[in-house]
Amino acid sequence: MNTRLCWLGLAIILVAAAILRLHAISASSLWFDEAISWHQASQAFSTMIRLTAMEKQPPLHNLILYVVIGAFGDSETSLRLPSAILGVATVAAIFWVGTLIGGRATGFLSAALLCLSVFHIQYSQDARPYALLALTSTLFAGATIRALETNRRGWHAASSIAALLLLYSHAYGALLWISVAIAVIASAKVWREPSPQVVLRWAIGQAIALLLFLPWAGILAWHYKQIVTGGLWIPKPSPRYMLGLLASVASGKFMALALFAGAALALAPPSLWLRLGLGSDAGIGGSAERHDARQAHMIRAVLLAWLFGPLFLSLTASLISQPILSGRYVIGSLPAWLVLASMGFLRLYRSKRIPALVLAIILAGILIPATATLWVGPPRWNEDTRSVISAYLAQAQPGDCVFASNNDVGFQMRFYLRNPPACYVSSNMSVDIAPWAFSAQHDWLFLRDDNPAFRRKLDDSLQAHGWRARSVTSDPRFQLFALEPAK
Repeated sequence: MNTRLCWLGLAIILVAAAILRLHAISASSLWFDEAISWHQASQAFSTMIRLTAMEKQPPLHNLILYVVIGAFGDSETSLRLPSAILGVATVAAIFWVGTLIGGRATGFLSAALLCLSVFHIQYSQDARPYALLALTSTLFAGATIRALETNRRGWHAASSIAALLLLYSHAYGALLWISVAIAVIASAKVWREPSPQVVLRWAIGQAIALLLFLPWAGILAWHYKQIVTGGLWIPKPSPRYMLGLLASVASGKFMALALFAGAALALAPPSLWLRLGLGSDAGIGGSAERHDARQAHMIRAVLLAWLFGPLFLSLTASLISQPILSGRYVIGSLPAWLVLASMGFLRLYRSKRIPALVLAIILAGILIPATATLWVGPPRWNEDTRSVISAYLAQAQPGDCVFASNNDVGFQMRFYLRNPPACYVSSNMSVDIAPWAFSAQHDWLFLRDDNPAFRRKLDDSLQAHGWRARSVTSDPRFQLFALEPAK
């Protein structure tokens, strides 16, 4: 392909990716996780680090938000813009990795699939570390492959830096790092590629990254111990849960089936390809001139670790201990899935068994349903906090008392209600929601409707004191109640 056409095509894909990730970026309210990120990153630096350490994630994303808030303020757009930029950067990164592994056609198709991924667009508009995880995962995988196949100092350094960024991006970054490390060692043992000298140089860079991550690794280990003891909000994985998770990550059931088929085609050994009468395509790594057969084994091992490692490790931990597996946590593996699927689709096309027009129609049929929602914006969390706060402000009077059911609600309230009332109580204990203990003219309650046990205890406590909670808004997740004596 002509170099100018190549860069023009990539530019078109990146512009489309930017439009899709910036479209309606501030159309929805912050959901409570985003509000937590805002609360942490808007503090003084030392306080931000301390609050981040109290959560279950590394601090890199909050560091980015801290800089952005200082430079551009803390509007919804400012908070979500870093994720949008990181999302577009991931589209460029997957083009690089796809080209590195399977040639420019693979790079272009992978970038196009990620550009139109509803799942990736959604989390590229989320003020949380998921877009960062996808980018650092892609950069780490690509830099690792380049380091192992070239043995150049620059790429070993790049792989070490990418590993450090990955580890500090999200807790699941450590799962991906462990998976790739195991894959590299296994490849060196079984296929003697890369050589022991190359593995040693790469391992030294990874050891440096791990050493720099150790302070935060201890914090994450402590949090995991707390999760094992106290549990987490994530349900126990079941077959139905796993199918739903995979469909969500793929942006739909049909897209999931297509990506599974494409990945299977990419992973099929050349011998099977020949037996099926589909030509002599060498598959992963083997079609690129710079890769020999042993390097192809190494590339396949890294790809499989990138795709399945975090999912397998988190699923195993969820089954034998406490559930920790959520769809958005494995977003770092989505680029690997798309690269493999793209290689499979193109491998089938090169077999001459499927015309280009038919392949284009199939891909369009897969992508159009998945991207139909993009015309009205990507799916968002169903929490219209702005409308709830507006309803409160329309009726509140000076001296009213406001209660929040827990700190998460309080973070959302504080973002949209920059001047909180003098009488304000936030607690996750139902007995602390006690309007009869105050002499306010009106009493209000902001409540997240995701804890039925809390709601039952609250209603019992209010009823015992002759009070009731009258619903003011109808938002299903974030609600406003007027607290008043029962008639």
